[in-house]
Amino acid sequence: MCATKKRSCDEVLNIVSLILRTGLAFVFLYAGIAALGDPGSWIIYMPAFLQQLVPGPALLGGFSVLQIILALWLLTGKALGYAALIALLFLTGIIVFNLSAFAIVFRDVAIWCSAAALMVIGWNERISTSQ
Repeated sequence: MCATKKRSCDEVLNIVSLILRTGLAFVFLYAGIAALGDPGSWIIYMPAFLQQLVPGPALLGGFSVLQIILALWLLTGKALGYAALIALLFLTGIIVFNLSAFAIVFRDVAIWCSAAALMVIGWNERISTSQ
């Protein structure tokens, strides 16, 4: 059904995957770098209960580094289903723990959906290559 005169299903999925990976990587890379550069503007999005366990600056710094690593991982396209799953978990946490700021984080729902779509593509590739 997705095969056209010009592109096969695999070619279309590769293009869609690249677009989704690039968009998600940009979001995580920007957030990670921006939080490291201006932690005061980003620490408010870290859950209070986590800041009681780990000092805020260390928590935010660690999370920022993880976001940057995730961005680079997404760009590689390797183990895509797992990378997208981690992105989903990060985004779920951001949304759930910041419902009081939903006027700001509502956009993360669209990013969450992009990560979910990428996870489906990643799991599909994993299943396809193992058969």
